[in-house]
Amino acid sequence: MERRHHSSVEPVGHYSCLILLCVQVYLPNPIELFRASLYNITSRIKYKETHFLTIAHQPSSFELQASGPSFHLIMSQYSHLSTPDPEFTAFMKKMGPAPPLQTDIHVSRALLENTMRGRPVLSLPSASVDQCSIEYEYLVKQYEVPVDGGDIAVRCFVPTSKDVADDGKRYPLLVWYHGGALAFIVGWSRGSLDMDDTNLRQVCVEKQISVVNVAYRLAPEHPFPIGVNDCYAALKWAAEHTRQLSADLSRGFLVGGTSAGGNLSAVMALRARDDPFFSGRPLTGQLLGYPAVCDLNAYPKKYTALRFVPGSTHMPFRCKIPIRYTDDLLSLEQNKDAPVLSKAGMIWTTSLLKATPTDPDFSPLLAKSHAGLPPTFIQVCGMDPLRDEAILYEKILREQRVKSRLCIYPGVPHAFNLLFPTLSASQQYEKDFREAIGWMLEINQVENVQRP
Repeated sequence: MERRHHSSVEPVGHYSCLILLCVQVYLPNPIELFRASLYNITSRIKYKETHFLTIAHQPSSFELQASGPSFHLIMSQYSHLSTPDPEFTAFMKKMGPAPPLQTDIHVSRALLENTMRGRPVLSLPSASVDQCSIEYEYLVKQYEVPVDGGDIAVRCFVPTSKDVADDGKRYPLLVWYHGGALAFIVGWSRGSLDMDDTNLRQVCVEKQISVVNVAYRLAPEHPFPIGVNDCYAALKWAAEHTRQLSADLSRGFLVGGTSAGGNLSAVMALRARDDPFFSGRPLTGQLLGYPAVCDLNAYPKKYTALRFVPGSTHMPFRCKIPIRYTDDLLSLEQNKDAPVLSKAGMIWTTSLLKATPTDPDFSPLLAKSHAGLPPTFIQVCGMDPLRDEAILYEKILREQRVKSRLCIYPGVPHAFNLLFPTLSASQQYEKDFREAIGWMLEINQVENVQRP
């Protein structure tokens, strides 16, 4: 067992990967088209203020908070979010041209490892009495979790304190799933416990929360749904081993991840909601960093629309998205050649995973219902093919009266906080992430008081 000391340090970005979208030839129901047109007109004129919502502008991000269906987010107005951030542009000029998409899985994994080693990362300094009034520290514990066909590793960070009064203290719990898309590749097939290690140690101490970092098995060696099942086994393991983790689930029980990890976290929240195993110990929050939430071949039938390509004489095509969002989900094409994550990379990764496109365990957007999910925080990159996908998911959750917050970071690509942690936007990302944890824990505390 490893024991480490920690003092207050600047947040460090650490994250990763993903996928999405599709079109088909189709003529829509005229009644559906009329209703959607009417919806678009009225929603752009006014919205019903029945639920709490704020828009907070910040230098490098803006935020939406809502607890119900109160606001129509007109995503076509956000095409400017793809305009590169000046600070990011200057950084990229120093780096030189991006390498081409690497489709050899072994080479791409090596590229990921080299990228991780080369990024600027702040180390964890040892705490001292001079640096903080009470010297906090944390324990690092490694366990093997039994899964179908073997075992997987989990690396756990547990807060401790040298203050005698804190002896035996129990903490909220965060179960974390890493992503895997870096250096112009896409994931569920790359990534490891080390990707978010430094950041999770900081979060453990700063937010006083126990963390379980899960090393689920990767594709293509372990195709869908092996990784999903590994993640769920680890979630159940964490719920049953709170003593070893110094955790009290009544204080907060969160799941989170970035990119592929964001997708997996969304799937975990849906599974746990419907599983009697979690009765009496439900999840109380999900943290989704630039997640993919729908296979590019599997948008639902109700998500259909007639749309003409400007200047084209071709037949209208079918977009498997809600008709009222016809002009909203544009980021897949706007950002198809974006740095870090491209449309081609998304398609390649999907082929490795071999998932069933319509399975909610891969496409959580397609779940029959999203009602009853825990408070949700979603972070979105402006120069990301997944941008509008994630914005749509937050809207659907809000329509199902799920408490939610959405933060968007203009002009930066997928996984920017992990690859470019010195950017102002990356520092804002980490600040927002930590504040979201506090928001979820506060909601849970209030609900505990109100609960009979």
